[in-house]
Amino acid sequence: MSLQHIRRTLAGVFFSALALTSIGAVFFATDWVWRSLRPAQDTPVSWAERLIQYGIIYVLLLAILKTCYTWKKPRSMPANRPIFCFLPKYNHIVNLDHDLIHSANPQDDLSAILSSFGFRVFKKRSDQLSLVRGFELGDFSIKLAKVRLYFELPLTSQTRMSIEGGGRVFAPFFDNGDLWAFATELNDKITSCRDATNPSPQEETPNPHQ
Repeated sequence: MSLQHIRRTLAGVFFSALALTSIGAVFFATDWVWRSLRPAQDTPVSWAERLIQYGIIYVLLLAILKTCYTWKKPRSMPANRPIFCFLPKYNHIVNLDHDLIHSANPQDDLSAILSSFGFRVFKKRSDQLSLVRGFELGDFSIKLAKVRLYFELPLTSQTRMSIEGGGRVFAPFFDNGDLWAFATELNDKITSCRDATNPSPQEETPNPHQ
């Protein structure tokens, strides 16, 4: 196990614990406000009231974070894998093959390349191609989590790709580098297709018999 992997694991544990502590602090603070505003009664607060209270708090926090994630603009993808990123969304310039962008159906060809990762087209606009894969309630693993890709149209040799996680309800509120690694893997896949269709010229070996 490499030192970098240990650092990412420890960072993930630390920020997960910090997030749980923050949520617990919000719960206790809200409980104190609830008790202060609630008329004084001889009967204690029932568990049903507490469950309703915590459910409302959870839904509000989820809605606030989801709204922040939806409206947040993607950032340029860093050169190195981040240890922690809050509300991760990335922009990256991908190099597309000349034959692909000048083919009869360049969007279909790009979708076919990404279909090996499970992506499918879910929306087409005049200025954007959108693809999605994964499940709304899949897993915390990047292999099952829902991921969305956006490509600027028309496709050019250097096209902007945006990547984000989550579906209509849930979103990745922090990233320990998995989304970055997945975006890098997608870029390498597209680049490898470009290199396969445009191999670099090899130097000719002189014939000693000439």
